[in-house]
Amino acid sequence: LLGRIVPAAAVGAGPSISSSASTDSSASSGEPAIPVGEKLPMPAPVPAATAIPVSPTPEAGSRASATPLARRLAEAQGIDLEQVTGTGVGGRIVQADIERSLREPEQAAPMHAAATKPAAPRRPATASATTAIRPSAHLHLHCAMEAVVAARRRLNDELAGRDPAARITFNDFIVRATALALRDVPAANLRRLDERVEAAPAIDIAIVVASEQGPRTAIFRDADRKGLAVLSEEIRSRVAQARAGEDPVLGESGSSLAITSFARFGIESAYPMLPPDQVFVLGVGTVLEQPVVRSGAVAVGSILSLTLAFDPDAIGGAIAAQLLAAIRGRLEDPLGMML
Repeated sequence: LLGRIVPAAAVGAGPSISSSASTDSSASSGEPAIPVGEKLPMPAPVPAATAIPVSPTPEAGSRASATPLARRLAEAQGIDLEQVTGTGVGGRIVQADIERSLREPEQAAPMHAAATKPAAPRRPATASATTAIRPSAHLHLHCAMEAVVAARRRLNDELAGRDPAARITFNDFIVRATALALRDVPAANLRRLDERVEAAPAIDIAIVVASEQGPRTAIFRDADRKGLAVLSEEIRSRVAQARAGEDPVLGESGSSLAITSFARFGIESAYPMLPPDQVFVLGVGTVLEQPVVRSGAVAVGSILSLTLAFDPDAIGGAIAAQLLAAIRGRLEDPLGMML
């Protein structure tokens, strides 16, 4: 026994409380100790008139209207959340809203002095903090690709006789699977316009392309409505133009999800950063043959590593997990993607 917890009214009326381990120290100080097992005196009831009223906290009315990250930033910068307009889902205040109020002080009033301690000096918003990347969370899983490997081999064998240049890639399957997964999980089909996050009117997939001019982004509109062969041809053409710096529509914005693949470099797993114009970024590794356990036996399987980066201010982790699981489900059943 280390100690006992009693009402405050009993502390002054009865002897001090001590554990058996601290009896010696209590005796030496002249304070009587209560032996272990002895009953404590019952405290006198506290009259109702003396009860201390509990007052609501100054931010009780806005506690559900801001993300934890936005709330911490507002407290550090002395921003009154009641004076900030939220642009997140359902009008929720997100980090970008607080950062915007730092750049535009007239958009938010400082907190009342009676409600909080004096505000700390505001820090100037830097480009790296507001425009380069956003704070993100990551979800990671492995996907069995044996069915895709077999389907890709069969499709390429059929295409070789008609068009030697035509070739279905793993990336084509991933883009198609991602587009259909966004259809399966409509709550995840979001897009960011400036600092607002809203439901996307269509399923548009962006691909990050490495070029001599640096990373560029090509967006494929209505990707869920295009068959695998059509999508593959469009991807092949646009990526080739992007690498040569010739695609005039690169740099457009407003996609549901961006895909960045490191497969051609032999990278097993990738944890992408979240650019300011995206809610989701899917990092794709290379397909590797690895030992796997199936039905209690070890076999050789083709495994793909997928990592989904998402903005926790814009979407919950449960919906992001549903989306990543839906992508895996589509890849493990490629026949459904061809219908």
